[in-house]
Amino acid sequence: KPRSPLQLAAAEREQRQQSANSGSGVRSSGVCSSGVSSSVDSSLGSKAAMGDLPVLTYFDMEGLGECVRLALVYNDIEFEDRRIKVSDWSPELKATFPFGQLPVLQVDGHMLSQSLSILMWAGRHGSGKAFPQDEDTRLRIEQAIYYTEDFDRAWSPPRYFSLVASRWYGHPEGFAKTSDGEATLKQLRARFLAERLPEFMATYSRLIEESGGFLCTHDEPSIADFRLLPKLRSLMLDGLKFVPADCLAAFPVISAYVERLMAIPKLRAWYEQHPDPNN
Repeated sequence: KPRSPLQLAAAEREQRQQSANSGSGVRSSGVCSSGVSSSVDSSLGSKAAMGDLPVLTYFDMEGLGECVRLALVYNDIEFEDRRIKVSDWSPELKATFPFGQLPVLQVDGHMLSQSLSILMWAGRHGSGKAFPQDEDTRLRIEQAIYYTEDFDRAWSPPRYFSLVASRWYGHPEGFAKTSDGEATLKQLRARFLAERLPEFMATYSRLIEESGGFLCTHDEPSIADFRLLPKLRSLMLDGLKFVPADCLAAFPVISAYVERLMAIPKLRAWYEQHPDPNN
């Protein structure tokens, strides 16, 4: 029976404390209930040794967890990036999480759930730069985040059709791998690129031009940008069927915006270490 994330965190804290007492450094493999993860350096002083670092648990992909990772990195919040394989996402493991969903963030013995709630927490903590305290700015940021939720809902069906053809569309199992499934996928993605993508990119371009830098802010990015960036990156994947990797080239404001974000030293360093979006 898989142990809960809090039980695992307690066990890892004990192991780190033992290592700290013996004077040795600790390098956590990030092993979670699935027994899989990325290698995460936890030799970060007394906080890591005592197990006080926030622990973000998500799949080994960008998906809904990447925006939180970016906010934590940008706000200088040290954290453990615990990743599990989708194939290990069993009903038993799922039952150990509050809503049966990922991502979750463990902080001071509490487990935070729901990606947007976690994103806003990450934006407020650390340096706090990603979610400024000014009420008007926060309102603009929240509006942009919820607009990106609309974008995500429009892009998800054609993006993940092969995974959800049966559950969302009522097709028989294996339909996505048939010639009819391939034709349906092509039609869904073509329609999205022709109709919905220009609509969303026009709105984002307007917001960026009005702010003079990012979606809602001028000098520094916010959590609204961190929510959007992984979605834009998912459109730029080489080998994504029926979606040209240069599909954003028709939107110069967006292309320049992505380049501007990716050039930020903290984000550039993050993506150099995690180059494959795999989402």
